[in-house]
Amino acid sequence: MNPAEAVKIAFPILVGKQVALGADFAGVVIGVAAVIAVVTFVNGINGYVATKIFNLGATFSLFSGILRPLPM
Repeated sequence: MNPAEAVKIAFPILVGKQVALGADFAGVVIGVAAVIAVVTFVNGINGYVATKIFNLGATFSLFSGILRPLPM
């Protein structure tokens, strides 16, 4: 089969499936954009939380109210 014959056979099939091809392409684009958005959001939140924890200082104790002597 020569290339011209292959194109002659494939072209009508591809034209007939334009809607499906367009929907597949749009789905891939939307999926990649969603993954990029989620990764960017998570990285931003991680940086924000890390900065907040770092700015608490060395004297901050998370367990200061939990560990206390038992009453006798």
